[in-house]
Amino acid sequence: EVQRAAAQIQRANSSFWPRAHLESSYMHTNVPMHAFGAILNQQDFRPTMNFNDVGEVDNLNLRGVVSVPLYAGGIRFAQRAAAVAQYEVAEKRAEVARLELERAAAATFYSIIKGRRFIEAMDAQVDALQKNLRIAEQRRDAGTLLKSDVLHIEVELARARENQLRAANAETLATQMLRSLLGIEDEAFEIAMQPPELPDPSAETTDARPEHAL
Repeated sequence: EVQRAAAQIQRANSSFWPRAHLESSYMHTNVPMHAFGAILNQQDFRPTMNFNDVGEVDNLNLRGVVSVPLYAGGIRFAQRAAAVAQYEVAEKRAEVARLELERAAAATFYSIIKGRRFIEAMDAQVDALQKNLRIAEQRRDAGTLLKSDVLHIEVELARARENQLRAANAETLATQMLRSLLGIEDEAFEIAMQPPELPDPSAETTDARPEHAL
């Protein structure tokens, strides 16, 4: 869009430039009427010429015209001003699109960090429930714990494993989305667990945001 708007500015500016036209034509004839007209145009008329048999005539015509626009009622200035305004809008829109892409990439990055920490918590929960299940099975075998209590721990373990699998799938999808947002396909890709420090937004940076100018 920005390139197209820049082309419109160049087109509007070209209306102020001089224009040169080159034209050429060539005629070969033996028709007396056409040949006689060509002879007159070439200022090659002779009184002794036979008008009924002037022979064959070649006529090569070259023409060059240079025109300079002087006044067009202000339409050229209006067209150029409109093209410049359209270019500025296109630039702002491109900046907004870039910021939106950055925002989406940042949101996806933090969702990956959050997802990985949740996976760590799920891993710890699964490990703890597995240990509890082993202890509960030992107590059940010893007759000091009911089977229903063991079944309750098994249900909790199954639910934790399901959450663990969902979290891993969500983290994989978020990583693929971040690759797509960053334009990374097959290259090596590693995400740091420590997010970068970002400055706090101020009133000045808010006023300078391009979407406020649209």
